[in-house]
Amino acid sequence: TTEIYTLSLHDALPILRTAPVAEFAGFYRDWYRPDLMAVIAVGDFDGEAIERIVRQLFEPFVVPAGARVRPTPRVPDHEGTRTSVVTDPELTMSVVSLYAGRDVEPFLTVGDYRKRIVASLVGTMLSARLDELAQEADPPFLQAYAGVDRIVRTREAFTLAALVRDGELEPGLEALLTEVERVRVHGFSESELQRARDDLARAMERYYRERDKSTSRQFAEEYIRAFLTAEPIPGIPYEYELHMRELPGIG
Repeated sequence: TTEIYTLSLHDALPILRTAPVAEFAGFYRDWYRPDLMAVIAVGDFDGEAIERIVRQLFEPFVVPAGARVRPTPRVPDHEGTRTSVVTDPELTMSVVSLYAGRDVEPFLTVGDYRKRIVASLVGTMLSARLDELAQEADPPFLQAYAGVDRIVRTREAFTLAALVRDGELEPGLEALLTEVERVRVHGFSESELQRARDDLARAMERYYRERDKSTSRQFAEEYIRAFLTAEPIPGIPYEYELHMRELPGIG
């Protein structure tokens, strides 16, 4: 069963233009409040001085009485394939994507971390195959991607996406699915896996060597993910050690 949804991005504009101001103000009042927010400060500064400034600026804000509980809606599973066609006259390219959704898996233990490493290797190997297809004389797509992405707070998806020539959505999608089916039936070769392991090991070694050169933005982005999604922050040395320990045993 295939359900098809067609949407123009311009369809949303009348709603935004005519929505009452009270709706926007109410949204701000309900959700922009201290218990749902965090201030992240990263840089070469006096930590105590910055903390005093943050407290001075933000302590006056209080959680309003009767504050709404922020819901964490679950995206339900569904039968069959749902298809969405999104068009916009200003778009300059065509993209075909496929998402296999699932609930976000826990990320708390070393075992959970190992699963992330395995997923990263799978995405690397599949993307390498797709890159080879894109280099052919008459490729089915111009470029493609495979990997696991978080869609919303509670939901992630194994994602396949390809940039295709106009009018070639179906050949692009067929090529993506054909390559996934090859992996499902035959798996990956040892040489593919070794290249992916070596690439990831080199990346982690570089990450470890340059750990003292991490930018404030990199630290801030990690803290943001920790606040929003409870992603652990064990530190670069620990992550490096985990990769070096786990990679050789992934077959």
